[in-house]
Amino acid sequence: MSSEPQTSDVPRHQRFRNVMDAAAGSANPQYDGYGRFWNLPLSDLRDVTIYSIPMMRGAVPGLVTGLRGLYPFDGSQYPRLPWG
Repeated sequence: MSSEPQTSDVPRHQRFRNVMDAAAGSANPQYDGYGRFWNLPLSDLRDVTIYSIPMMRGAVPGLVTGLRGLYPFDGSQYPRLPWG
């Protein structure tokens, strides 16, 4: 048997962090001074605003917009998230 935790045993916030870390690779972007903002405690992450764009709030959170590569994360102002 594997000693790796089952996906269902890993909290959702930690799975999110793992995915974002893997996507960012070795890059260490600053994101308006936040660095790897997805590693903030969940309570802080919910309130993060990067370049005036709320990452976790609103009808379409900036994080979703950035991961999908939609404006302004379509290369016109900022690259798609995560960037390095």
